[in-house]
Amino acid sequence: MNDDVELKGWYRWDDAQDLSESRSPGVYLLAHFNTVPRSINPIDANIIYIGETCGQTLRQRWKQFSTSAFQNKFAHSGGATYFHEFPGGKRHQLFVAFATPKDQEPALSYHIRYLERKWLHDFVQKHGAPPRCNHK
Repeated sequence: MNDDVELKGWYRWDDAQDLSESRSPGVYLLAHFNTVPRSINPIDANIIYIGETCGQTLRQRWKQFSTSAFQNKFAHSGGATYFHEFPGGKRHQLFVAFATPKDQEPALSYHIRYLERKWLHDFVQKHGAPPRCNHK
C-alpha cells in the first residue's frame, strides 16, 4: 500500500513542525482523530487532505497550510478549504503523517507526485470522493 516508502506519524499538528524529517520535501496526510491509530493507512476515512511538496520542505508547506487554515490568509488551497470546512478549526484533533522518499532529483519529485496521486486515487476508489480538503 505504501510503495516502499516509510510512512511516519501520526504526529500532532503543532508538534510536526519540529521534526527533523520536516526539513525535506515529501508527501503528507492530514487527518482528524479523537484517538490516534497505531498504523497509518492512506485511505483511512479520517483523512481530510493528501498533499505533496517538491520545491519546498514539508515544514514550509505545513506553515502555508496553517496560515490559510487557522488565519484565513491565502497561502495554501487545502488550508483555505480547511478554514471553510471546519469553522473555528479542529487544531487539537489535527494529525499529520508523511513520507520523505530518498530518491535523487529528478526522480524524487516524480516519486513524491506519484505517491500523492496514487493515494488520492486509492482514497477515491474506497470512499467515492476525495478527502474533504482536496479539490484539485
